[in-house]
Order: sequence, then C-alpha cells, then structure tokens
Amino acid sequence: MRPVPCAAREKRELMPRLVAPLSARTGPDAEDIDYAHRDFVNLAAAALLLVVALMITWTVVALDRHEKTQRCFEQGRKDCVTIAAPPHGLRIPAH
Repeated sequence: MRPVPCAAREKRELMPRLVAPLSARTGPDAEDIDYAHRDFVNLAAAALLLVVALMITWTVVALDRHEKTQRCFEQGRKDCVTIAAPPHGLRIPAH
C-alpha cells in the first residue's frame, strides 16, 4: 500500500516559487545593490516618521489644552488662563 500524502505537502509542491532566493539571483541587478544608499534612505524614512509622530503628538496635546480652556470659559470661570506674574519679593528700582 502506498501512504497517503499530506495535504500541506501537496499544496507546497503544486505552488510555484514566486521569488527566487537571494543566492540564486543573477543578472545586472544582483551585484548593483547599493547598501549604503539603502541604509541612508531607511534612516531618512525613520527620521521622517519620527518627526511626523512628534508633530501629531504636539497637535493632539495642543487641541486638548485648547478644549480644556474653552470648557473652562463656557463654565463662566475667570481663572482659566494662568498669567505670569513676578514673585512678591521682586521690586523694580525707581529711576
């Protein structure tokens, strides 16, 4: 009797290889890969994503702060915005 083959093995054997392994690639593009340029582009993309994430975070915090201040004004309160004032012990010399 012949053993029944596994269904997963049959699928693997029937599926064509879509991408050749890196060691099997040949042709003009095989040796022209500029890893330094690719690393620079990846680093630039990561820096850009970091800047975008920081901008989004700053925007969300600013909108939240504005919304809190707006709600405070709508409640009729007058101490919604803190005003910087000099400390009590500071004296301005008279001329």
